Amino acid sequence: MKRIYLLIVCTIICTNYSCSKDEAETTTENPEPVILVPQITTINKDFFLEGEELIINGTNFISENQQTKLSFKNSVNNQEVLKDITPISNTEIRFTVTNDISIERNSVKIKIQNKESNLKDVFILPKGWYKINTYDNSTANILKSFVFTDTEEVFMNVKYSTNNGNSTSNYQSLKKLKTSYIGFENLDINGTYTSSFNMFNKSIGAFCSAFNTFSTSDGFNSVVQNNIFLPASGLMSAIDENYIYYFDEDTFLFYNIWDVQFLTEDSGNTFTNIPTPAVTSQEYFPNTNTIKSGPRVIYMQKSSNNKFYKIGYRLAKATTNSPLEYKNLILESDTGLDNWNLIDNTSEANIEAITKSKFISINNIYSISSENLVLSTDYMHSWVTIKPNVKYIALKNQDTWYIHENDAIYKTIDGGQNWTLELNLTPNAVINDISFSNNKIIISGQNGLLYIKHE
Repeated sequence: MKRIYLLIVCTIICTNYSCSKDEAETTTENPEPVILVPQITTINKDFFLEGEELIINGTNFISENQQTKLSFKNSVNNQEVLKDITPISNTEIRFTVTNDISIERNSVKIKIQNKESNLKDVFILPKGWYKINTYDNSTANILKSFVFTDTEEVFMNVKYSTNNGNSTSNYQSLKKLKTSYIGFENLDINGTYTSSFNMFNKSIGAFCSAFNTFSTSDGFNSVVQNNIFLPASGLMSAIDENYIYYFDEDTFLFYNIWDVQFLTEDSGNTFTNIPTPAVTSQEYFPNTNTIKSGPRVIYMQKSSNNKFYKIGYRLAKATTNSPLEYKNLILESDTGLDNWNLIDNTSEANIEAITKSKFISINNIYSISSENLVLSTDYMHSWVTIKPNVKYIALKNQDTWYIHENDAIYKTIDGGQNWTLELNLTPNAVINDISFSNNKIIISGQNGLLYIKHE
């Protein structure tokens, strides 16, 4: 009897031990997962173009058997987009920004189950046309803008008008739009009146006033000022009709409507006055202040034949009592500096067509006249209408043009044979300039009009 009782007790003890061991083993094999709070330390930048890579560094980006998600929350409408991601490691995430994420300002964070990281603010810019609203509802008249392939910054010459009761005063100055998580932020470059400006690349550029040039090698973060007109020089200056032409990154020419010229070959540190060619010198009737011949240079440009051309018009009078006439002015040079040959200064000038003219090849000059797109193949002796109701034209190359027609931008890639709609504008919009880089287009105009396209 004692043996039977002892056997039963042993069986119970063994059974209990076995069950306890199984439960212990089960508990050890399936512990509750501990999810650590992810932490974002840095992101590679805060302004992204669709298709660019967002790189996030930090800690606790991976939790076993849990999905890591990236949250984008729009700062305006609070719309949230969640993306399942696979971190590169526990400390790095890489994500290509796609077009299904809310554009403009977003807050980014990492989610793992109910654990969320800290926020980082970013701005997402879509490809295609985008309206930059920095100058919306303003009187800013954006005269000229530059964009470049290797930066998202925008450089502009902006004109402001102020009503002083019975008169209106105008002021022009250089601006730069810097990019951040806010978007495009306005930055005043220099308070000096800016007659004109030009840029060789994102770092090298120059602007000018009536008597001074201001050159930069760091994107106008700093400038070198040079008073190129000596007080006793006697050279004619102009307030607005001043221009800058770049030959290379170190060499540019300052010239004005009177064809007064100064050349620098050391990035604007020193200048040499180049005498005005005889063909553009002012001529007066003897013993009078009456102009007999008054050439006016509007712009200089290099043609596809590798020659340089100065385009303008000439004020002419046969006698002191004769009516004033306007004649074409076209000069040609191999260097753009000297040995200017006169192509024409006697044919009747269409002033509007001259001032708005553009060309890639001097044999095909395009312009706007009475809101018609016109073409001259004979050095502006005559103009032929090729498209009506056009207010502006820009030439990217010989075959690709952009025009402003009927409150929209249209594009041709076959020299005007066919046109496609690019962008609808607000009614009565005024375009001042369309500029190009390899992969961008920027449109500038009145009332703060500014559109950019990433292609």
